[in-house]
Amino acid sequence: MNRPLSNEEIECLNDILRTHQEVCVDFCIPERPTAPLNIENVPIASRIKMIQQFINKLEYNHTNQNYFNLSKARPYSRVMDTAKKILRDCLPIKCLEAVFLGMYLTNKMDDIERIPVSFKSKFGGKIYRHIILAVHHVPSGKYGAIGLSRKAELMYKDMKYGSMAELLQDYKDAYENLYHQVLKIWVGLPAPNDEFSYSPVCWRYFCFRGASWHEMTKSLESDISNSKKLFSKWLVQPGQKKQGASPEQEPPPSAETK
Repeated sequence: MNRPLSNEEIECLNDILRTHQEVCVDFCIPERPTAPLNIENVPIASRIKMIQQFINKLEYNHTNQNYFNLSKARPYSRVMDTAKKILRDCLPIKCLEAVFLGMYLTNKMDDIERIPVSFKSKFGGKIYRHIILAVHHVPSGKYGAIGLSRKAELMYKDMKYGSMAELLQDYKDAYENLYHQVLKIWVGLPAPNDEFSYSPVCWRYFCFRGASWHEMTKSLESDISNSKKLFSKWLVQPGQKKQGASPEQEPPPSAETK
């Protein structure tokens, strides 16, 4: 049979309600990060840092679930569609999505070149793959990078490197400090600046590996300076790589999870 609550029971319930109310007041929905748009006139180092800070706020996706289309075998405009979806959804991402975002947020910056760089390393008998977006500021000649990784040393790099080879050496050193053996580094060609371009992205053109590292990077700067000619040539024969590059097929996007 139901009975009226005693004064003590009512007071006890009121205490519980007050406690839960305080918890609810303290809880708040995380603020949605705002993408840094229309920053073309900001100094280059600050621009790249602002973009990286935005990417960091999305956080790394530590799960095996990918929330976005990670296919790289698409026209640039379709890759940009994925970047826009990432901006809308603001879900956790991995290294490849960070590169998509980096490309999208730098589309209007005519004074830079955005070059995808992929890594293949080995640790504890396992193979790891990673990708970042190298940024070349043409007026100053400086290089930096945008990216995302579980390791801070393998993502963002300040715009302070005098050459692409110097930037790549920094990543190579970082891998070795993490006890990874760097097996290969692929350098692509600059991505288009037109977000509606139907041209594909050349994700891999130059390949560097093992003992040939120092020898092969000697000509890298002159090769990059001719990147527009190389890209035009590559468009005629997509998939063509610089002589000496690995014929290995690109891994599925799910493998790009360093």
